[in-house]
Amino acid sequence: MIRAAVFAAHNRSRTLLSLREVRVHAKLKAIVFDYGQVLSYPEDPGRYDKMAAISGVDRRQMCRMYHALRPAYDRGEFKGTEYWRRIAALVGRTLSDAQVNQLIQEDTRNTTELNPQILSWVARLVETGFTAAILSNMTHDDMGRIAQHRIRESLGYFTVQLFSSEIGLVKPEEAIYRRCLAALGVSPRQVLFLDDKRENVAAARKVGMHAVRFRSFAASVPMLICRFGLPQQPDGVGTE
Repeated sequence: MIRAAVFAAHNRSRTLLSLREVRVHAKLKAIVFDYGQVLSYPEDPGRYDKMAAISGVDRRQMCRMYHALRPAYDRGEFKGTEYWRRIAALVGRTLSDAQVNQLIQEDTRNTTELNPQILSWVARLVETGFTAAILSNMTHDDMGRIAQHRIRESLGYFTVQLFSSEIGLVKPEEAIYRRCLAALGVSPRQVLFLDDKRENVAAARKVGMHAVRFRSFAASVPMLICRFGLPQQPDGVGTE
């Protein structure tokens, strides 16, 4: 009897949750995507080892400096040449022009290659009436690679495209989320924000957006479809 009562209470809880999420879906107008690790392929787990090998800098030291200087680089305060020379200088090393160029290429390659699976799902969202947007921390060098490989031509479904180095704002600063909302012309509760970083998701929630941490296409998209009642991915698009 106790087990039956617990089971019934659990089912009522799930029903209430489902109804609440249906109401959320009814109000959603825009889906905002991060670029790196959301629209792009998952991060290469060996990328830091590769960059440490190219630079000759200890991996742990390089990672610490990489992340410490990244907000200014993402904001567009300097370009990759200065970024990598600053990292090297902080650990008492110098880099050749060839090393710097290799590091920029490796860094941008890993963050800009689009995943066609999620682009197909974005197309489906737009076809069913949602507005799609990009809100991403991207450096001048990332944007250069996007231009060089004509990647931006594949981003036509995104009505709003805000990249940190182009607007001088970075996540998780509140101002960049406010800028996105103004560009979309919607209220925070009409937006679902997807990002792979906890701090960026937390900042989006703080301004009132619905926000979910994105882990991978296979792990996250089916969950989002179920949780928010979003359109299914197109037929023939797998989750591998």
